[in-house]
Amino acid sequence: MIDWNDYYYFALIADEGSYSQAALRAGVSKSVLSRRMAALEERLGVRLIQRTTRRLALTAAGEQFAVECRALVAQGERARAVVMAAQESPQGMLRVSAPVFMAETWFGEFVSEFIARYPLIRVRLLLSDRNADLVSDHVDLAVRIGDLADSSMVATRL
Repeated sequence: MIDWNDYYYFALIADEGSYSQAALRAGVSKSVLSRRMAALEERLGVRLIQRTTRRLALTAAGEQFAVECRALVAQGERARAVVMAAQESPQGMLRVSAPVFMAETWFGEFVSEFIARYPLIRVRLLLSDRNADLVSDHVDLAVRIGDLADSSMVATRL
């Protein structure tokens, strides 16, 4: 089984050249790192780090592995940044179902203000006097008039 933390820890050790410094950066003890690296080497069946009491050096396999581990860590950071950016500013497609008469009266102004406030969101209006099937029509938000026929829906009165 892959434990991605081991790849992160190995990249830290390779970058720092020291278990102590890597442990400080990772917020774990030096003994935890040592055990994790020994287990990683055992799982991979190859020595990655040549250790002495005074220093450590990466083996040839360790050097190659470090390149790949650094790439994995960088990809993980990019993935985290994408999610964080999405939280900072909403983006994507918002599908809204509403009766036709609402678009003809006040809905257009509301949507215009919404788009001005959230420019990274695209709004697709599905205007129909029939009740759209929210799942099969991929509707995110539906505006309805009157009582709901389906009691499993979550509704908020406007």
